[in-house]
Amino acid sequence: MEKFTWGIVIEELTIRQYTIVEYHPWKRDSCTILTGKPDFEKKCYSTYLNGKDTCIEYDSLQSALVGLIAQEADGPNTKADLYFMKMISN
Repeated sequence: MEKFTWGIVIEELTIRQYTIVEYHPWKRDSCTILTGKPDFEKKCYSTYLNGKDTCIEYDSLQSALVGLIAQEADGPNTKADLYFMKMISN
């Protein structure tokens, strides 16, 4: 994986063709991203399919994994992950 620019990496998890990067994103001031100032109260998950960045950020590990599976099966514009997460939520 190339240099990660969206925040401070906490952990990188790889399961076969899926890679999920857990990270603290940079703080924001309205629309301005404060690069170099991590928001330690928030965690985000960036996904890679077959080593390529999907350019999608998720707010949980579960939704990131579901998103990767849906993209692989249905393509980059899938909504299957959203429907699946909605079906299993309380």
